Amino acid sequence: MRVSFVLPFPAGWPMGGYIMVYAYADFLASRGHDVTVVHPLSLDGMDYDQPYAVRRDAQMRRRDWMAPWFAFKANPTRVMIPRVDARHMPDADAVVATAWQTAGAVNLLAQEKGVKFYFVQGLETWAGPSERVLQTYRLGLTNIVVSRWLEEELTHLGAPVAAVVPNGIDIDFFSQSSPGLVRNPQRVAWVYTGGPFKGGTCAIEALSKARLLHPELDAVVWGTGARPSCLPDWIQYHENPLRTAIRDMLHSSGIFLSSSRSEGFGLPGLEAMAAGCAVVTTDSGGVRDYAHHRQTALVVPPDDPDALSSALVQMLSDRTLRDELAQHGLVEAARFNLADTAELFEQALLTGVAHKDHAA
Repeated sequence: MRVSFVLPFPAGWPMGGYIMVYAYADFLASRGHDVTVVHPLSLDGMDYDQPYAVRRDAQMRRRDWMAPWFAFKANPTRVMIPRVDARHMPDADAVVATAWQTAGAVNLLAQEKGVKFYFVQGLETWAGPSERVLQTYRLGLTNIVVSRWLEEELTHLGAPVAAVVPNGIDIDFFSQSSPGLVRNPQRVAWVYTGGPFKGGTCAIEALSKARLLHPELDAVVWGTGARPSCLPDWIQYHENPLRTAIRDMLHSSGIFLSSSRSEGFGLPGLEAMAAGCAVVTTDSGGVRDYAHHRQTALVVPPDDPDALSSALVQMLSDRTLRDELAQHGLVEAARFNLADTAELFEQALLTGVAHKDHAA
C-alpha cells in the first residue's frame, strides 16, 4: 500500500501529534508499505511571517523536515514540497491529513492521490477559526480519531468516525532510565506549552499553593521555547530536551502534572505513567481513556487551581496512594503499546482503501 501523510509544517522539535504520525509512518514502512511524509511550505490557514522563498531556504538549511529528533528505524521517505496539489503530491492508495490546515488541501486532491483519511488527534479550535476548524471534520474524509472522547465530539458535530485508534507509546523506551537515577517522590514533572488551553497559569498557581504546605516540593518543567518568564525561580526548566532527557526527568519524579483544558488524547500523561509517575491531571477529554480517578490517576476539573493543588497535596502527603496509583498506571500504560496501536492504524487504512475500491 502506498501511503502519504500530510503534516502542516516542518517541525524542528518534538510535538505529540508529530510523534504519532512519524511513529505510524515508520511502522508502516517497516511492514513493507511505500510511505511518504509530506511537509508543505504553504497551506491555506497557516500564518506565515516570512515570504515563501525565505522560509524555503531556511528549511533547506535547517532540514527540520527530516525530523532529526525522531529515531526512525525503517526510514520512510520524508519530503518538503511547495504546496499540496496534483503536481507535488505523490500518487498513493491512501493520503492522510493530520491537522485542520491539511484537511482542506487533501480534500481537493484527485482520486489518484489516494483514499482520503483524516487522522484527528484533537479538536483544534485553539489553532484557527472555530467554525472553520469544525467544518473540516465534516468534509467527508475518513475520520480516524485517537480517543473515545473525540469520537463522541465528532459524532455530536455530525462527522462520522470510521475508527478509534488510541495513541501508543514505546513501553520499553519509557520503562528504562539512565544508570544511577533516583526517583524523588516530592518532585513534580510538567510539560509547559504556551496558550490558555494548556492551563499553564492554573498549573503554576496549583504548584505554588501546594509548595506552601510542602516546602520540599520540587518541580521540573520542559518545553520547546526559552524559559517562560511566568515560571517561579524555584522551578527547574529545560528547553527543548531530547526524548531520553524527558524520560530521565520522568524517572526522577514521583508525580506528573497535566493542567490542560482540552486534550485529544494527552500523550505526555500516558508516557509519565509508563515511566512510573503517579499522575495528577485535569479532566481534559481524551485522558479519560487511561486516567481513571483514584484508580490510575487523580482527576480534577479544568481551570480549578484549588482542586489541582489539593490533588498534588494528596499525592505529596500520602505515599501509599501515590505508590498505588503509580503501580496501577504502569499496568494501564501497558495497554497502549505502540506496536498494537500501530497495527490498528494500519488496519484502519487497509479497511478504508478496500471499502473505497469495492464501492468503485
